[in-house]
Amino acid sequence: MKDTKISILIPVYNVENYLRECLDSIIAQTFQDFKVICVDDGSDDKSFEILQEYQKKDKRFSVIRQEHKGVGAARNLALSLAKSKYIQFLDSDDFIEPEMLKEMYDTAVKYDTDMVVCTAVRRAPDGTFIEENDIVPVNKNLAIFNTPFNWKDCPDKIFNMFSPESWQVLYKKELLDKNGLRFPDLTSSNGAALGYIARICASKIVILNKAFINYRCLRPGSITSNSNPANGLKQYLELKNYLIKHNLYSILDKSYKKQFTSWLKMKCIYKNIYGSLYTEFMRQLKALDDWQEYECIINHKEIAYSYLNKILEKNRIVFWGASEFLKDFIQRFNLDDDNIVGIIDKNPQLWGKHFGKYKIWQPEDIEKLNPDIVVVSIVHYAEKRILEIKEYLNMNVKKQISIKPILKEM
Repeated sequence: MKDTKISILIPVYNVENYLRECLDSIIAQTFQDFKVICVDDGSDDKSFEILQEYQKKDKRFSVIRQEHKGVGAARNLALSLAKSKYIQFLDSDDFIEPEMLKEMYDTAVKYDTDMVVCTAVRRAPDGTFIEENDIVPVNKNLAIFNTPFNWKDCPDKIFNMFSPESWQVLYKKELLDKNGLRFPDLTSSNGAALGYIARICASKIVILNKAFINYRCLRPGSITSNSNPANGLKQYLELKNYLIKHNLYSILDKSYKKQFTSWLKMKCIYKNIYGSLYTEFMRQLKALDDWQEYECIINHKEIAYSYLNKILEKNRIVFWGASEFLKDFIQRFNLDDDNIVGIIDKNPQLWGKHFGKYKIWQPEDIEKLNPDIVVVSIVHYAEKRILEIKEYLNMNVKKQISIKPILKEM
């Protein structure tokens, strides 16, 4: 009996509301020579029953159940059972476009690649479209599309062209097995080390500029919504150690540092790390011999506070954007300055509420507040937000108002 061409490996944990859509999108594929290995990671909802239902009606589905060990252990178990030439990982709350497997497989065969990469669109928990991003999971400004390449062709950007998520890649199984690439035994990690190391081991990679994955984000209870930043940090340390061991760090350090810095900003700036999570994160970070290079990112709120005090000396300011960053910032430094006259936000549900002593107003109230400076307190995509705010002020406010970001470029 010949082996199947693709094994689709799915870790499953408490996703009863999304699992059918995921499995139905596999059945609807135009490419049909596949097997599906689902590992239920100790779900306590109806996920396992749904998996059994699909196993009964389609012989290509097999279901294994284990006690709750985490997504890494579930993926590794599925991988150990796969017998196909190619491997496609899939998250159980996502769904895929009908032509995905065919186009990914045809590309892999055409170029005899170790990895075929696609991009994705973001979906809300209810499945509604959010956006297709030009940066994540594939950076379209850096990616090499539709042409085979390996790291030697682009050493300065090999880690920056696409994310390390496993679900966007069709892997040749031999690549994973030959190099001993498996997922870490961590409950909240996307296996970044595997994703990055694989592209160093690959002789050929092809990136398709096609959004085949419908990635469900912001779902309560998902791995990404409950991630421990220290686990992600371990992955970057593992990657660095791999590069050093194989005498590649001096060649690839530019790309590595750029990617690590981007990740560190995302964890330390765009999301807030508190208490014991912060302590463990810092312990892990200081294992890097060059960790001081990243100290300004870690201490970003202190830098912002010093910057803000200079602005406040003779100016009335409003913050624009009732962000989690600003909420934590106000609480951390117990801001109580009469030159801060309020917070502007476009979300009507926030109007009238307070961050500390400061009331949240709608944009139309900005002339009433009469600030000298608008401090943009949205740190994610700040440059884009500054342009939007500048346009709004030019169209709606007669007075010239200076606009400054709460964080300078670091």
